[in-house]
Amino acid sequence: MRKILLVVILGLGVAAASSLSRYSNPVAAGSSQTTAVFDSDGKMKLPVGYRRWVFIGAPLTPNALNNGKANFPEYHHVYVEQKNLDAYLKTGVFPEGMVIVKELTRVLNPTFPDGSRAEPSGRGYFNGEYNGMDVTVKDSKRFAATNGWGFFNFGHHPLPYAESAKEASAAECAGCHIAYVAKTRRQDQVNQRGDAELESESMMAYQVRLAIGVLLMAATAVSPQSGDKGPVFTNDGSLVLPSGFRSWVFIGGPITPNGLNDGDAPFPEFHSVYIERENLRYYQKNGKFPEGTVLVKELSLAQVGKHPDGSLDSASGRGYFPSTLNGLDVMVKDSKRYSKTHDWGFFTFGHHAEPYESAAKESSQCAYCHIANVAKTDMVWIQYYPLLKSKID
Repeated sequence: MRKILLVVILGLGVAAASSLSRYSNPVAAGSSQTTAVFDSDGKMKLPVGYRRWVFIGAPLTPNALNNGKANFPEYHHVYVEQKNLDAYLKTGVFPEGMVIVKELTRVLNPTFPDGSRAEPSGRGYFNGEYNGMDVTVKDSKRFAATNGWGFFNFGHHPLPYAESAKEASAAECAGCHIAYVAKTRRQDQVNQRGDAELESESMMAYQVRLAIGVLLMAATAVSPQSGDKGPVFTNDGSLVLPSGFRSWVFIGGPITPNGLNDGDAPFPEFHSVYIERENLRYYQKNGKFPEGTVLVKELSLAQVGKHPDGSLDSASGRGYFPSTLNGLDVMVKDSKRYSKTHDWGFFTFGHHAEPYESAAKESSQCAYCHIANVAKTDMVWIQYYPLLKSKID
């Protein structure tokens, strides 16, 4: 059930938004705990702070792999609140008032016919500018006509998004969900249907494939309260595995699949990169990272498709979808400790499934590539991460 349910409300919807301060008479959705707020006309206000929620996945269905007409040609960055994720993982049921945000980012400046581009890390797809936001809300009373879920489109365009959005018509989003995945809402019906049967249905197959990757990431998400601030070292100078990083701010997730790199990409996985919020804010203000900054890059395998480039077909289009977690690399800024490598230390906690190594020694192998290519931008490929270049939170 959990493999299917989490993505029932992720698939279709569109757009994005900006300020909440101009509306009066806000009305909360079904639960007093919800972050969904509606104005007196029933329009939903743009959620705030969602980039500080738990990031659970970023599938990609680029235009170039879909005859130039992908329904969603961007990266789909999906976020849920920690409390709702915890409730779902505990009960297998989405709580009333749950909000799921899907923010879109364009693919960075394609140079190949398939929409990819070549970078030092390999040929693949990299995050460009923000380009829209869709939101889904669970409220069984308000949205009884659409199986308890409301769908909202805040615009498919660059920032700023719309400040509020009316509920999308059933023809836009809800109708597709009702037609293909309404039955997955009931435990007894799910128990009667195996994955093999589900794979025979196009939309359901997409939901299952996407959910596998998303839930494997979400199931291991940690509490925002856990973890130490800044890097922690052992007596011999090894870096202790950072904790709590999945509740830091997600800034981007490039992918350089094996199929586009002669079967041997240096990093064939999705690269999900996280930074602590205070360090993000410092960079946005000053154009450099403060001492003690920790950047975490967690890798997740792409699900294997039948196409030579490794992509697979789904109801949302042909593209790349996350699968199991497969490694962790970390950068630490400390100008005294790492003066020989432009103030940054590089660490690998294993390129394999969890559990990762509990501590890692510094590795100079990564530093040389960064020095050769991005020494002038504080050793980070900032062009891959639109949040660094913006002033948004």
